[in-house]
Amino acid sequence: ISQLEKDGKVTRPILGISVQEINQLNSFERSYFDINTDVKAGLYIMKVNAKSPASKAGIKNGDVLVKFDGKECTDFKTFRTILYTKKIGDKVTLTINRDGEEKNIEVTLE
Repeated sequence: ISQLEKDGKVTRPILGISVQEINQLNSFERSYFDINTDVKAGLYIMKVNAKSPASKAGIKNGDVLVKFDGKECTDFKTFRTILYTKKIGDKVTLTINRDGEEKNIEVTLE
């Protein structure tokens, strides 16, 4: 509300990804998306928008987001809550699972 009063609009940071909760995918969808069976929770990255902060950092379609700045990220509500505590220009660390291997990737929010 204070941002709206001060600036007349609300500005939020973006990553530029579309996600689906792993625990909401059925076995057919997990198989179709070729999700590693060892990955039990997280956010499956369905799409990475071109020229987005995520694409610039090397995030790919099919990665699974498991942590956002060190915090477990198993549902969209948690993801959005963490994201909206950040500001444009902040650097965040995403822990992703790619092909069964976890990687930490630094992303600068826009």
